[in-house]
Amino acid sequence: MSANGDAWSANAKAYANLPKDKEGPHIAPSAALLKRMDEALPISQATAILDVGCGPGTTIGMLIEQYHLQIPPEARLIASDFSAGMVEQVQERKKREAGNSTWEGLETIVADAQDLSGIEDASISHVMGSLVYNLLPERREALAAAYRVLKPGGVLCTATWVSVEWMDLMGLAAKIVRPNSGPKFTFPADWGSTEAIQAEFEAVGLNNVHVEYANAFMGVDDPSPFINGFIRGNNPGTLFYVGGYSADELDRFCEQWLKLVKERHPESPRKLKGVFCVSIGRK
Repeated sequence: MSANGDAWSANAKAYANLPKDKEGPHIAPSAALLKRMDEALPISQATAILDVGCGPGTTIGMLIEQYHLQIPPEARLIASDFSAGMVEQVQERKKREAGNSTWEGLETIVADAQDLSGIEDASISHVMGSLVYNLLPERREALAAAYRVLKPGGVLCTATWVSVEWMDLMGLAAKIVRPNSGPKFTFPADWGSTEAIQAEFEAVGLNNVHVEYANAFMGVDDPSPFINGFIRGNNPGTLFYVGGYSADELDRFCEQWLKLVKERHPESPRKLKGVFCVSIGRK
């Protein structure tokens, strides 16, 4: 389900406006990542924190909001993404936060997670990446790039999906709309379990690796934010299923997806489950 930067740029504004429920799929992974990272190497000891695949700034924004008292004033904060549109969303947020010294010090860079060009070797104490590493074509190279930019003793912390119910239901809806061509998506096997992720981290030289499962839940009693912001919002994950659909087919897809949600979860509150891994490793 990897996509180029332009595809994510087209979705950037809609992605930034998705619901931000505490246990939801755009908040829970970031919160778990930051908690685990702070436990592994306290943010109070940071010299430079790099957010890889920052998207519209969900994780870096949460870091600033919830950990600003721990962030040393001299520490660098860097948000990177290969999508210029996503980086622009972070820059817009930075403008809105004028007067906040931590936000004002945030650096932004358009960079590919698979090489992190522009980031110096051994210059970062904390590298973090939420919902990005297992979606990359060259996942091992991305881990190696993170290892390269980490200082000795620095940590890499990631959050990555293992299974997501809302995507499973999209696959079923796609088979209804186009019975002969509905695609099937699975996450990469090399990031599909705690054991597999640990092996990937260790393969690039990271040690003291710990990987654990956690859950997120998408509330869909009101499905319109998800349908409009994700399914109709040109999200590359959705385009895996609906790319090339006519307007009528897209309408039918949304109707079938919602029907499947209600069949599986007939009672309110309706919540779709996502399972993710939080992974930490040290250089």
